[in-house]
Amino acid sequence: MKSKRNELLLEVQLERLRVEREKAVLVLNKALFIYFVFLTVAILGFVNGYIKAKYLNILVVMGFIVLLVGTIPYVRVTKAEEKKLNQLEEELRRELS
Repeated sequence: MKSKRNELLLEVQLERLRVEREKAVLVLNKALFIYFVFLTVAILGFVNGYIKAKYLNILVVMGFIVLLVGTIPYVRVTKAEEKKLNQLEEELRRELS
């Protein structure tokens, strides 16, 4: 009974980690999409003469900022997930030995 409860608890913890990672991946994907949209608009606008070099630089910098803001949550979540998985692994090793 206790081992089933432990297995269920482990599954719930792993699923929670997966959900958090998926959320972070969604944010990262949206940030990448927005980054490429900024670059595409900036380059096409500059090549066709719709925007000046100053605005091209502003759009490129804004794209990098969006990419950075989208990457930070992903890095944090993956580090926390790695830490939690290491803790779970250590607990399982202790229980088995």
